[in-house]
Amino acid sequence: MRPTRPRRAALVVLAALLALLAPVAPASADDALPAPVITLSPGQDNPTTTTHVWFTITYPVVPELPKPYPLESSGTAGRYAFSVVVDEDDPRVHLVSVQPRGEGTLSVWLPSGSWSADGVPGPGAESEVVIIDRTGPTFPVFEDIGVSVPEGQTSMSVSWDDTAVDPHGVAWSECVPASGSTFSLGLHRVTCSAEDLAGNRTTERFFVSLEPAGRHSTALTGPIDMEDPTASPSTVFLAQPTNVIDDIAVNVVLTHGHLADVDLLLVGPEDKAVMLLSDVGCGVSVDGLGLRFEQDAPSLPAGGPIPSGIYAPTNLDQDCGESSDTFPTPAPGSWGTTLDIFRGTRAFGAFRLYVVDDTAGVTGEVERWSLSVRTSAMVPPALDELDDLTVEVGEFFSLPLGLEGNPEPTVTIDGDLPEGVTLTDGVLEGTPTETGNFPLTITASNGFGEITRSFVLSVLETASITSAASATAAVGTPFTHTFAARGFPTPELTVTADDLPEGLSLADGVLSGTPAQTGTFTVSVAAENEHSRDTQTFELTVRDAPAAPSIALETGQSEYTRDATVQLAVVFAEEPAGLSISDFELSGTATRGAVSLSGSGLRYTVTVELTSDGTVSLALPDGAWQNAEGHLGLGATSTTVTLDRVAPGLGALETLVVQLPEGASTITVDYPLPTVTDSSPTDLTCEPAPGTPLAEGVHPIECSATDAAGNTTVATAHILVLPAGDGTVGGVGDSIDVPDNAVASPYPAIISIDAPGRVVTDVDVYLRIRHSFAADLDILLEAPDGRAVMLMSDVGCDSSGTWDLRIDQHAEQHLPAGSPLASGRYKPTNLDPDGCGTGTDAIPDGLTSVTDSLDGLVGAYAHGDWKLWVVDDSLSHDGAIEHWALTISTEPAQAPTLTGPARVEVRVGSGLAQPLTLSGAPAPEVAVTSGTLPDGVELVDGVLEGTPTVPGEYQVTFTASNGVGTPATHEMTLFVYESPTFTTPAAITAAVGSPLDVPITATGFPAPTVTVDASALPAGVRFEDGALAGTPGEVGTFMVEVRASNGFPPDGVQHLALTVVEAPAAPVIELAEGQAPVTNAQPIDFTITFATEPVGFDAGDVEVVGTAGGGTLSLTGGPLVWTASVTGL
Repeated sequence: MRPTRPRRAALVVLAALLALLAPVAPASADDALPAPVITLSPGQDNPTTTTHVWFTITYPVVPELPKPYPLESSGTAGRYAFSVVVDEDDPRVHLVSVQPRGEGTLSVWLPSGSWSADGVPGPGAESEVVIIDRTGPTFPVFEDIGVSVPEGQTSMSVSWDDTAVDPHGVAWSECVPASGSTFSLGLHRVTCSAEDLAGNRTTERFFVSLEPAGRHSTALTGPIDMEDPTASPSTVFLAQPTNVIDDIAVNVVLTHGHLADVDLLLVGPEDKAVMLLSDVGCGVSVDGLGLRFEQDAPSLPAGGPIPSGIYAPTNLDQDCGESSDTFPTPAPGSWGTTLDIFRGTRAFGAFRLYVVDDTAGVTGEVERWSLSVRTSAMVPPALDELDDLTVEVGEFFSLPLGLEGNPEPTVTIDGDLPEGVTLTDGVLEGTPTETGNFPLTITASNGFGEITRSFVLSVLETASITSAASATAAVGTPFTHTFAARGFPTPELTVTADDLPEGLSLADGVLSGTPAQTGTFTVSVAAENEHSRDTQTFELTVRDAPAAPSIALETGQSEYTRDATVQLAVVFAEEPAGLSISDFELSGTATRGAVSLSGSGLRYTVTVELTSDGTVSLALPDGAWQNAEGHLGLGATSTTVTLDRVAPGLGALETLVVQLPEGASTITVDYPLPTVTDSSPTDLTCEPAPGTPLAEGVHPIECSATDAAGNTTVATAHILVLPAGDGTVGGVGDSIDVPDNAVASPYPAIISIDAPGRVVTDVDVYLRIRHSFAADLDILLEAPDGRAVMLMSDVGCDSSGTWDLRIDQHAEQHLPAGSPLASGRYKPTNLDPDGCGTGTDAIPDGLTSVTDSLDGLVGAYAHGDWKLWVVDDSLSHDGAIEHWALTISTEPAQAPTLTGPARVEVRVGSGLAQPLTLSGAPAPEVAVTSGTLPDGVELVDGVLEGTPTVPGEYQVTFTASNGVGTPATHEMTLFVYESPTFTTPAAITAAVGSPLDVPITATGFPAPTVTVDASALPAGVRFEDGALAGTPGEVGTFMVEVRASNGFPPDGVQHLALTVVEAPAAPVIELAEGQAPVTNAQPIDFTITFATEPVGFDAGDVEVVGTAGGGTLSLTGGPLVWTASVTGL
C-alpha cells in the first residue's frame, strides 16, 4: 500500500525534526557519512497480505544517486517491480513501493557505496524482513459425520479434530457448534473458522447426522440453490427391494432470508407426496436451521423464532406467504399432510425433494437433506380355504378369511355381495337383506404375491305374503291392488274371490277398475314354496267420493283490484293429499305470470301474479284432487276477479287568467269540469269548485276522478286573478324542479306575455316554493329585453317547508335572513348572511344588467318571453317551484323626445354637469352620434358631466331612441376655453455681439395675442414676429413686461428678465509641446486653451488654414485645454 498524504506529511515533519537535531553540513573527504535508515512506512503491516510493500529510506543528507535507483531486494517472495517517490518537503526522505512476485519473505537493501554526497560514497543499509502471506490457515479434511444413537437415547456428544495450522501463526480458530457438543436426532451443520496473523481467514463446513439405532439413512444430498431452477427436485435412493417402510423421517438443513417463502414437497417412488413445509415462520430469517420431520411431532409455528428441532409436516395458509402452492412439472398436483402415506410402501426407488421459493425478494438454499427409514421384510399374502356358505336373510353372520401378509394385502372381490354384507379387514360379515345365490372370488395381493379363493354365498328366505290385507276405495276413483309374496326360492301365489263390487275385476293376481258401488268385499290369497306356506283374507271397503271444496276471495281480496297479486281461498271438508298448483285451472282475459299454492290441512291459498289488466277465475276440476287415501274428490269454481290498473280518463284543465272588476276584491270564476271516461263508475271532485269567489293572486285548481278499483286521475291548472286596471297583463308558469346543487329544470322557465306596443310600469311575481334549505335558492327574473332582477338569494337560512311568496317592490319588508321563512308579500331580497348561503349569486352567462329592484324593469317592453332562472347553489338539499306567475302593469309605448341648449361654454379644468331633457316609453337611450366630446367629458344617463382637459370648439350631435317611432336628435356646440398662460422662461441670458432669437410663446384658447414693452429692451434688440431678435449692444439686466390676451380673462402677464453679458474671451491656439514649426511628419498637433469652458465644442468649429492642401482635423482633451491633430495634408 502507498502511504496517504497525511502519512507523507508526517514524514516531512519527522524529517524536519531530524534536521533540527542533526543539522546537515556539506560532506568532505575527511567526514564519514552516516548510514541511511530503511524502515517500514507508517501503516505497513508485517506480516501483510498486500500486493505492494512500502519502505521509507531516510538518508542523513540529500543523497546523490545513480540511475537506475540502486535498491536491491532478497527473500522468497521475489521482486516484480519497485518505484521511488522523493518527499517534496525533505529530499532526504525517499518512499519506496515494492511489488513482490508472490507469497514469502521480502527485504530491501542499499549496497555500500551505491549513493554519495559531495562525492563521498555512503554506507549501505538493509530493511527488516517482511512476510507476504495471502493464504489462510488449514483444517484437517472434514467429512460428514453419521452417528447411530443407542435405543432410548435422543442425543449424543460428537467430537472431531478441529486443529487449525498456519506456517506464520494462527490468530484464532473456532467451530460452531464446538467439538464435543451434544447433538439431537437429525441433521446439523457445523461451521469451523480460523484466521492467521496476516488476517487471512478460512471457513469450512460439514454436517453431523444422528439417527436411532436400527434405522437406515440415505447419503446426505445438496445443496439445492433456490435461484437455480435446475437444482430441484433433488433425489435420494432407497435400495431395499424386499422390505417395506414402517416409519420415515426427513432431515433438512435450511438457510433463507424469509422462511415463509419456502415450500418443500417430498415425493416417493409411487408418486405419493407430502408437503413438509409451506408458509411457516412469517418474518423469520434462518441460517443453517436443522429440521427433522416426524409425523408425531408438533407443527412448525406460523411466526418466529423457530429453533432447530423435530416437527411434523406443516402446511399453513397465511397472508405472510403465497397462499397457492405450485411446483414445477413433473411434481404431482396434489399431496397429503402426513408421512404415514409412505408406510407399507416398498423401500425401493427414488425419493424427490421439490424446493420452491414462491415470493421474490430474498432467496436461500437447502444445504443438505436425507431420509431416515425403519423397514421390515415383505411377506406374501395368505387366505384360508373357503367352502360354499348358506345363511338366512335378516340374520347376522361373520366369516374370517385368515388374511395375512406384509405389507398388509389389498383384498378385492369379483362378484356382487348381497345387500347388507361387507368385506372389512379380512372378515366377510353382515346381515343380508336380499336373497339369492352369489358366486364370489376373493383375491389378496400386496406387491410381493397374490392368492385367490372362490365360493358361493346363498341367502334363503321363508315364503310370506307381502301385500296389504285390506284396502279402502272410493266411488269414481280408479283402484288397483296387486297381491304379492316373497321368499327364496320364489313362492307360488294363488288369489280367488266370489263377490267383487261393480266396476272391479281380478286377473293375474291384480284387482283393478273404478268402483261404482259402496260396501265391504273379501278375497282369498295363498303363497307357497318348498320350505313353507302363507295365507291371507284380503278385505276391500268402498266409500263415497270426497266432497267438493269451496273457492272464495281471500281475506282482503277485492273483486275489483289494482293489485296484480290476486289471492283466492280454497277450503276443503277433508284434508287433500299431494295438492299442487298444477291441479287447478285458471281462466279469464288477464295475462298470467307466476301462480303459487300455499297453506296446509283444510285451507289453502292460490296466489296469481297477473301481468296485464283483465279478469281471472280459478277452478278445481272433478277428480283433480285426492284425499289422504288417494280417493279423487269433486271440483269447484271461484268468482271472477277483475284487475284494473288504468286510471280514469280525465280531460285537461285550462289555466285561466281573469281580472278583477273595477272596485271589486274577488271575482267568481266558473270553469268547465273536465270530461271523465272509464269502464266503471267514477267520482269527480274539484277544489276550488266552479263558482268559488277568488281574490287577486294565483289559485291552483285540482280535479280528481277515482274508479271502483281505486285508480285516481288528477288534473291541475291555475287561475291567475289580475288586479283591476287598464293594461294589466299576466301569465302562469309550469312547475320547476330544483335538484340539489344544480340548475333547475327547465332552466330557464318561461312565461310568454302577449302585450305588443306596451311597456312595463310595475311587475309583481308570485312563487309557491317547496325546499328543505331556503338559503340555497337563487331566483332571478329576466325581462324580454335582457334586464333582470334578483328576486331572492341567500334568504331564510335553514328554513324548510312550502311558502307562497308575492315579490312586490312596494311591499313593506324584505325577506328575512334567518329562519323561519313565512308566506307573505316581500320586496326582492339579495343577502349574503354569515353561515347561510354561498354568498355568490348564480347569474346566467350573458346577463349583465341585473339589479335588486323590480323598478329596474320599468320601461321594458312587456311583450315576449319572461324568464325565471332558478339555481340551488349548495349541497344536500333540493325542492321545487310548484307554480309561478306574473302580473304586469303596462302603458302604451311613446316615441322619444330630446332637447337641450345649443351652446355650452366651460373653462378647461372646471366641472361640467349639463343635463339633456328626455322623454318616451320605454325610456330612450341617448348617445353621441356625430362629433367627439372633449377629453374628460362623457355622457352618463343623459347628462354631460366631467372636467374638460383639452380646450377647443366641439360640434356634437346627440340621438335618443327607444325602438318607437323616429329617433330624436339634438345638435350642440361645446366651447372649451382656456385663459392665456406663458410658456417662455422668465429669465433669458444673451451676450454682447451674439445674435439673439428667442420666441415668446403662450397657450390658451382662443389663441392669445402677445405684446411687449419695447421701451424696456436693450439697444440692438427688438420684438417682431413673436420673438425677441437682434444683436445686443449693451451690458446689463433689463426687466421687460410681456402680456398675452384672448378675450377670456385674466390676461397672461410675464416680467421677463433679459440679462446681457460681455462676449467670452478668445481661446489661445499654439503649437503643441514637442511640435516643430517645420516638419515632414504628420499629424501636426496644436493646443487650444479656453478661458471658460466651451459648450458643444467639436471639430467642426475649427478650420484648417494655410497653403498645404487637404487635411483632416480631430479633437481630444477638454474641457479647457484641447489638442487639435491635423492629418491627411
